Amino acid sequence: AQLHADRESIIFNDTRLTHGQFKERCDKLAAGLVQSGIEKGDRLGIVAHNCDEFMILYGAVAKIGAILLPVNWRFQQDEVEFVFKDATPKLVFAGPEYRKTVGEIAGKVDTIERCYTIGGGDVPDGFHSFDTLYSEDGADTQFLIPADSGFVIIHTAAVAGEPRGALLSQSNVVHSNLQMMIGNHLGPEDSHICILPLFHIAALSMAMAAMHAGGKNVIIERFDPELTLKLIEKEKGTIFFHFPPILQMILAKYDEAE
Repeated sequence: AQLHADRESIIFNDTRLTHGQFKERCDKLAAGLVQSGIEKGDRLGIVAHNCDEFMILYGAVAKIGAILLPVNWRFQQDEVEFVFKDATPKLVFAGPEYRKTVGEIAGKVDTIERCYTIGGGDVPDGFHSFDTLYSEDGADTQFLIPADSGFVIIHTAAVAGEPRGALLSQSNVVHSNLQMMIGNHLGPEDSHICILPLFHIAALSMAMAAMHAGGKNVIIERFDPELTLKLIEKEKGTIFFHFPPILQMILAKYDEAE
């Protein structure tokens, strides 16, 4: 935001944010989280598809030293409940498709104080709107957060039948960014087409590296090969993270249009 304030940072559907605008939203959300009682080290759970607010939430927790807990939305209800009980979030955010499930789980997890929507849609009973967390009051407050502070808990593959949370620090992410920036020659002109879910370390690491380099992140709600091809062309995409089946679907869709 200091070096590339006017360059585009986050693209999601019709939303286009510069780095400066993205930082402003992160600052306001961080202020609102503090006013709602969130402190350094507190966990915030999220079960949702990709959206601009997902990235803003990542930025806000980083500023205040809280820890984001992104949950695999493919999990069954009992698996989501296990992750929440394992990581003890104070707040949880749910996308439109997962509010019923999260609402039911919240009543079984003692640490959860409030539920919020994310990604638009209706606000059901027991939930608060994401937008209500934004606050101008205290948005300019600066926090001294040590580099080894926790930033995100990614639950890995199951061990003895249960997923296990891996805590990454802010320093972990920054150093990963630097390695990816050097290895992939990332710079301000780069455009990351974010096709993987933001609960996954691959999507998160590439998104953070692209932003660190001053580039932009083009967020796709859920992977769609046709939309991916359109956005690569429209947004001048230069990089994306994939797995072989995803690349195969993209190439097959490209061949169809030939």
